[in-house]
Amino acid sequence: MAASIGDVRDDVDAIHNAETAVGGVLDRLSYSAEYGYGSTAEAISDIRTSRRHADLALAAAAIGNAVMAAKHEAQAIDADSDAARMLTRAEGHGDDLLDGLQAAAALVDGALGNAKSVVALDDSSPAAAIHGKIAAQAEALQEYAQRVEEIRTRLRGSRDPTELQVAADHFVALRHDLDEGMGRAQEIASDSLDYNSRL
Repeated sequence: MAASIGDVRDDVDAIHNAETAVGGVLDRLSYSAEYGYGSTAEAISDIRTSRRHADLALAAAAIGNAVMAAKHEAQAIDADSDAARMLTRAEGHGDDLLDGLQAAAALVDGALGNAKSVVALDDSSPAAAIHGKIAAQAEALQEYAQRVEEIRTRLRGSRDPTELQVAADHFVALRHDLDEGMGRAQEIASDSLDYNSRL
C-alpha cells in the first residue's frame, strides 16, 4: 500500500457515510413514488368521472331535463376540480423525487471521488470492486432522474387518462428502482465497513 492506512480509512469512512445517507434518501423517495402513483391514479379516476357526468349532462339537456343536466354538470365540475388537485399533488411528488435524486447524486459523486482516491492509494481488488459499484450506482441514479422527467412531462397540464396512466406506471417502476437502489447503497456501505476492518 503506497499510502498510510489512515489516509485510506478516511476515504473509506467517507464512502460509508455517503452511502448510508444515500440509502436513507432513496428510502424516503420510494414513498414519494408510491404517493405519486396514488395521486395520479386518483386523478385518472376523477377525470373519467368528470367526463361521465359531462356526457350525462348533455344527454339530460337533450331531452329537456334541465334539473338533471345541471346536477350532472355540477358533478362534472367537482370531479374535474378533484382531478386538478390530485395532479398538482402528483406533480409535487415528482418535484420531490427530482430534488431527492439530485441530492443523492451529489452524495454518490462525492463517494466516487473518495473511491478513486482509495484505488489510487490501494489498488487491491476490494477497492476496485467498491469503485465499480459506486460508478454503476451513479449511472443508475441518472436513469432514475430521466424517468422522473418523463413523469413530469406527462403530468404537466394533461387530462388524457392514457398519458396519465403511463405516468402512473412510471411511478410504480420508479419505486421498484428506488428500492433496488437503496439495497445497492446498503451493500456498498457494508462493503466499505468490511474493507475498513481488513486494513
